[in-house]
Amino acid sequence: TGYLDGSIILWNYSDRTEIQNIGVLDSSVVSVTFSTNQRNLAALSEGTHIRLWAANFADDPTIYTSQLSNAITSVVLSNDGSIMLTALANGKVTKWFTTDMAKVELGAHSDAVNVVRISADNNWAIS
Repeated sequence: TGYLDGSIILWNYSDRTEIQNIGVLDSSVVSVTFSTNQRNLAALSEGTHIRLWAANFADDPTIYTSQLSNAITSVVLSNDGSIMLTALANGKVTKWFTTDMAKVELGAHSDAVNVVRISADNNWAIS
C-alpha cells in the first residue's frame, strides 16, 4: 500500500501482517505495482518521482530512482519484471528495460496519459 506521506508498506494479506516498510517517495504515493513473478516492484509519487526495487528487499533493494521532468500518471511492470512502462502528464509513454534502465519513448498522445498496461507476452502496450 502507498500512503500520503510517501511511505510504502508490503503486506502479507493472508494473515494481515506488515512484512516491511520498503521506502519513501518525495510525496503522496499514487501507484504501486509488482511484476507477476514478484521480482520487481515499482512506485510513483504524485509528483515526478519514480522508484524501482528488487523484490528481495535486501539492505538496499533500490534498483533505480529518478525525478522526471513531467508528472508521472501510471506505471506498470511486465510479467517477468524486465520491462517497465511509464505514462506522463505530457502525453508521453516510455518503455524502460529494468536490467540497465535504458529507455525508449514509444510515442506521445495529444494529452495526458492516465494508464498504461503491458500484454502477458510483453509484445504489446496499451495506453
